[in-house]
Amino acid sequence: MKKFVSLLLVVCLALTLCACGAGKSAAPASAAPASSAPASAAPASSAPASTAPESKSVDFPTKPINLIVGFGAGGGSDLAMRAVAKYAEKHLGVDIVVSNVTGGSGTIALQQLVDSAPDGYTIAYCSNTSSNGRNLFEGIKYGFESFTPIVQVAVDPFFIICNKSLGVSTLDEMIQLVQANPKKYTFAMGGTWSTHELARLALEGGLDLSFKRLTFDSGKACATAVAAGDATFASPSYAEASGILQDPSIVILATTGADRFAKLPDVPTVKELTGKDVTAYNWRGLVGPAGIDPEVLAILSEAFEKACTDPDYIQEVLDMGITAQFLNNKDFTAFFKENHDQIGELIKTAVID
Repeated sequence: MKKFVSLLLVVCLALTLCACGAGKSAAPASAAPASSAPASAAPASSAPASTAPESKSVDFPTKPINLIVGFGAGGGSDLAMRAVAKYAEKHLGVDIVVSNVTGGSGTIALQQLVDSAPDGYTIAYCSNTSSNGRNLFEGIKYGFESFTPIVQVAVDPFFIICNKSLGVSTLDEMIQLVQANPKKYTFAMGGTWSTHELARLALEGGLDLSFKRLTFDSGKACATAVAAGDATFASPSYAEASGILQDPSIVILATTGADRFAKLPDVPTVKELTGKDVTAYNWRGLVGPAGIDPEVLAILSEAFEKACTDPDYIQEVLDMGITAQFLNNKDFTAFFKENHDQIGELIKTAVID
């Protein structure tokens, strides 16, 4: 598990190194250690130069674009994609239709993507483990080479929560309770090998804990289960569960970010409370099937770049509690490969039971 925590931190470091030209971040203004958290994003005016061609030789787009999200409506992934789609379609001149294709921890959605024509009219949400499908699940055929990376749009920390009825009010009390009762208390996750799974593994490896795994189809569903008493702990992002986090039945024990979250400044970090450098983040990006025409890719990349650096978009996602952090196509392509390799190494060492 120690090896896992090191690898997870390396993933965060990779994100930091790739995050040049990012959009404005919703994270606190204080600087975070480069080894444990994503870098703060640059203002919109410093966004990278457009990758779009000076003149189009392809007539794209001429019809709506389908954006597939492999998780439930109302979750953080869904909200992030709907927000960026609304702004990108202004620059593309066509509608972007968000389709929620749930099940299989996002694999059904990604399989639908890779089976589609590489014409730019079908794109999909991706995150930390998306490119390692065949390494994670039996019967999944797609892998890194199945995708065309487009851009990254956001990075979010998680919040560790429990139900007030449990009688736990601090992270230290949670640690003592779980350590005394290994595998007794459930940890709700938005799918097997979802980013919530990575958060669970980070907590288990860094704090010497052992939870009983319980899967749902989104982070919002996980938080709802904790509020209803159907799960003991969960780690939703703010965007996934902002309303539920205000429920009087919910206790927020800590955030997995390297710094306190701007929307919940009174919630301490795991590192603050334990002295251990345990962090976990969910990055959010867009991919297409392999083989998209470079000119079509450039048009898509330019539209999403303009969307992600639009001050109105930045403020809108900030209000949602989403940390807007943009990587252009060149930087995201490099990060996508580096993340794929690092998560692949993690898969070889982590124990899922």
